[in-house]
Amino acid sequence: MINHHPSAELLFDYAAGSLPEGPALAVASHLSYCGACRADVRRLEALGGAMLDHVDPFDCPVAGDEARLLDQTLARLDEPIPSVPVETAVLDDETRRVVPSPLRRYVGGRLSDLRWRRYGRRIAEARLPLSGSGFSASLLRVQAGTVMPKHGHKGEEYTTVLAGGYSDGGVAFGRGDFDAKEAGDDHRPVADPDGECICLIILDAPVKLTGPGGRLIEPFLRT
Repeated sequence: MINHHPSAELLFDYAAGSLPEGPALAVASHLSYCGACRADVRRLEALGGAMLDHVDPFDCPVAGDEARLLDQTLARLDEPIPSVPVETAVLDDETRRVVPSPLRRYVGGRLSDLRWRRYGRRIAEARLPLSGSGFSASLLRVQAGTVMPKHGHKGEEYTTVLAGGYSDGGVAFGRGDFDAKEAGDDHRPVADPDGECICLIILDAPVKLTGPGGRLIEPFLRT
């Protein structure tokens, strides 16, 4: 059961296509698990389409070539959306089970083939490519029961749980849940004791280590 969702503002920006690539990837991954949020996005997209149907480009304070360009731009909204490239590598059972469809082309193949960088014996991280959106994207694998170093945020962090779960300040997050942190937030997640936790992590700024053991994952916390 999904218990934690993106905010209404995030879903609105996602439906409008105005989210940067990093946060959009986190939201799209959550949508793969959450039928309620998918329905919300469909309603927002329908609302946006209805609003465009009532827009008259010649009501805008432009004339001549500018008006024609606006008309052409609005007409292009009805064109088919280009298909998103799909992964071509053969995926193993673990990758198909853990990685949702929107994330697979960023992974580019099997989870085991990623360049995992270990921080101690219990934490591993693999960076994913983003096209210069100002955000970093990583997959984080944390062994069962691991207590992450306490840290605060200088910017935004978006997390989508792909496997297992964790608790943070007494709040439980499981597969498919979405977690957002803002500048000034301070926390110390703890992986669930019954299995490995794998998360997609999106950051737009370095975090501030505020507890012992932080040096272990300091490289991961940099963008």
